[in-house]
Amino acid sequence: MQTGEAIIVRSAEELGAALAIAQGGETIRLAAGRYTNLSLKYNTFPTSVTIEGEPGTVVAGMSVTNSSGITFRNMTFESVCTNGDNYKAGLYVNKSSGITVRGSEFRGAVDDNWLNDGIGIRVDASKAVEVTDSTFHHLFRGGLYRYVEGLNVSNNTVTEVRSDGFDFAAVRNVVVENNYMTNFPVQIGDTTQGGDHKDFIQFWTNGVTYASRDVVIRDNVLIEKGTTTQGIFISSENDLVYRNFLIEGNIVYSSSFHGISVRPAVNTTIRNNTVISTPDGLAAINIDAGTQSGIGSQVIVADNVMTNLRQDAASSAALSGNLLVQGTNADGPNYYANILNNPFNPASADDLAVVGASGVGAQRPAVAPYRISSTADNANGLVKTFSARAFADVLPSGATYHWTFGDGSTARGLEVVHQYGHSGRFDVSLSVTVGGSTTVVSRHEQVTSPLLFNLTFESDGDASDYANVIEWLGGASYISGVDGRAGRFEGSSAARAVTVDRADHLSGLAEMTVSMDVQVNSFAGGGRLFYLPGAYLAQFRGSNLEVTFWSADGTSKKLLADASHLADGGWHRVAVSFDSTQGEASLYMDGTKAATVSGVTEPLAKTGGRDLFVGGAYGSYLNGNIDNFRIYDVALAPAGETAMSEVLASGPRTIQTEPDLVEDAVIDDGSLLQGQAPAPQPGVLLDFRSAGYDSTSGLTLEAKGDVKFGVGEAGTAAAFDGASWVKLGRDERFFTADNVSVSFDFKADQQSATAYQTLLWNHMRYGVTFRGTEMRVALTDVGGVRSDVVVKDAVKHGTWQNVTFEYSRDTGVATVWIDGEQRGSRSGLDIDIGDPASWDVTVGSDGWGKNFVGEIRNMEVMQAAAPAGSTTPLVGCTSTTLRSLALADYSGVTDSTTSMLSVDDSLTSTSEMFTASSLVA
Repeated sequence: MQTGEAIIVRSAEELGAALAIAQGGETIRLAAGRYTNLSLKYNTFPTSVTIEGEPGTVVAGMSVTNSSGITFRNMTFESVCTNGDNYKAGLYVNKSSGITVRGSEFRGAVDDNWLNDGIGIRVDASKAVEVTDSTFHHLFRGGLYRYVEGLNVSNNTVTEVRSDGFDFAAVRNVVVENNYMTNFPVQIGDTTQGGDHKDFIQFWTNGVTYASRDVVIRDNVLIEKGTTTQGIFISSENDLVYRNFLIEGNIVYSSSFHGISVRPAVNTTIRNNTVISTPDGLAAINIDAGTQSGIGSQVIVADNVMTNLRQDAASSAALSGNLLVQGTNADGPNYYANILNNPFNPASADDLAVVGASGVGAQRPAVAPYRISSTADNANGLVKTFSARAFADVLPSGATYHWTFGDGSTARGLEVVHQYGHSGRFDVSLSVTVGGSTTVVSRHEQVTSPLLFNLTFESDGDASDYANVIEWLGGASYISGVDGRAGRFEGSSAARAVTVDRADHLSGLAEMTVSMDVQVNSFAGGGRLFYLPGAYLAQFRGSNLEVTFWSADGTSKKLLADASHLADGGWHRVAVSFDSTQGEASLYMDGTKAATVSGVTEPLAKTGGRDLFVGGAYGSYLNGNIDNFRIYDVALAPAGETAMSEVLASGPRTIQTEPDLVEDAVIDDGSLLQGQAPAPQPGVLLDFRSAGYDSTSGLTLEAKGDVKFGVGEAGTAAAFDGASWVKLGRDERFFTADNVSVSFDFKADQQSATAYQTLLWNHMRYGVTFRGTEMRVALTDVGGVRSDVVVKDAVKHGTWQNVTFEYSRDTGVATVWIDGEQRGSRSGLDIDIGDPASWDVTVGSDGWGKNFVGEIRNMEVMQAAAPAGSTTPLVGCTSTTLRSLALADYSGVTDSTTSMLSVDDSLTSTSEMFTASSLVA
């Protein structure tokens, strides 16, 4: 089955067979009919496979286990219970990642019996899950999410539910946004006697080992109809503490006391919400410290419109700008009807819009959804994708989008990827200008660094954003390290260690990486590298290194490897990764995997405030030295950690921009596509025979990660595995040109419909990327304005292809050729490719995660002037003979001396491939 093809299946067996041969990127359609208890196990795809339902398709129960890269679209999932098993789910996702549900329906029995309905969707122990643009109705509960990291639940409608809308427990990096919930019509049982206790949105800690953290609950509309339903209820049943919640822009209309209730939480903001009680109700914003005195000292409650506010004396929340309103006395202050649009019979956000005050309550426009959306990078919480697509849907072309990120950085574009330099809350604003009129919208963005602990020994504390409190036991001692000073630990005679006080956030993790540089003087007496009692331990047993993990379910896993080479007197890099979402833990020494263990299915145990020890503990102390000790909240292989370290050290920057919809850009309809690719010019060949200095081009090829050089029949290609790339440095010949011509061969081994892969990237200057079969050539002016040439249906899977692009400032035209055929151009450009920037030119990645899987060879970059004939070779300009050899692998070439490809007649016409709509991904 070729990527991009759709196959129709009519049974569970046919679905299993289609998945067995899928490579990634395919679409599988379930024919109309009823499917019962489907089970997908161990289906892993590098790019998402889409399973979509035809009209009339109903899936009565599906489970997805130990799988990744699956999208469900236009499906109907049904959960009907016959024996009171109300926790049966229409779709159950467990121990999986990269699962998306979009545009689907979740339903129960749809009858008058409220006891035979189950849960719409349940997700356990998974990562990178999206549930969007779907409907939930006639269910016991809409959704239940436990131990999920990287979760997006947005733009859904939930009605006619018996108990809760969405429930969350032990989730991290979560967005719950723009959901509409109303009409929970029945009350089953007495709430005080174990009956249903309904909430629109609920977080709990009962039965889990850590509280949820890093959560955004934004712009949800929760309107009670039918029976009493609590609004946003965030409660800890066992004194676990919620952290880093942003609750803003929500509208809650309820007769319950709990409009928005939080207990207990730190570093949490409740801002610009409208929390209104029914006229005879008690709805309030409640801040409760629970049983932990003073825990609410970092809570902000600001600019809300609400019927009531309650906080216990211990919480000490900071209050400002809140407006209390009432619905019982028409002659009294702040009467509902004087403040709100239609407060006594609301059905929508417009009915509860604030009209009698400014700057308070949920700031929701009554017209088109002019909002900013943001998505956090799953591996690096400092990286956010901001999108203005809501504007693009309602405004004409010609609009420009200007961003400020709250950290002093700005950018322009319809969609931008921005990296912050540190954790914190930032005010992000977007100015949209069209026809001389400008609209400004803003939002408050919480970002968190994946680096939880960073002990460099250059100072007396933790260098991470968390600033953990550390203490030397036995007295501080330092020695010259890898880069500066290191910590010196001298065995049992000194009994020296570093402790991290109450390392709560360093336990209970679903993923983790611990890394360090270590120099071992002696194995005598063993020695512990690090130890968090009840969670994880690394210690020497003789000349072996043993690592133990204790999971939340009480089980443990061990890694054991020979470490005798660590005592050779030199410094060595040791790293441990733990990943319960992928079921594996690994030990690395000097970049090589030394041991691995599978069956890791539960997060690490929560330790309840115990200290972390580095260098020794409880009579077992390291005789050696440690430098650069780090803990991340993601599982990283050595190459991944190197890349992450470089990204974190690079500070704030805009990584990627998608251009505005420019009204006066000339879009090629095919009439300009008359030429052939530029004739190759004499010069030098930049091949990829080996890393290091290349004498012909004068460049140094620096490998990042496991790049395979010298592959292919001629030994001139480089192979990239999706976690590796090549740096070419900042040679000035790549820059300061009014004209540029680039050509190279590539073979894509993986294609994703959602993720970009980068072939060549000269950041803020020019580059070549692709997503699925669509290729983009990006050109960026020194002022930061980017213009793309987009070519549809350009990339083929597993086939060698050539791409050539040329830009001439003299003519203002950028042109792209694929396999010798002119496939796209854009005119009216005035781009100045400026001086060398602060980033290296890269091949196989943009350096920030958009990594290529495949091979690249025969790269040419020229400062090519127009008209042709006056070119100045830069690097990689092959002779015609060399060029013909490079093209000999293409099926379209029949003459080995021919330097151009014949055109594949099966391709769609160029005018169909490149249209105005292709400017937007």
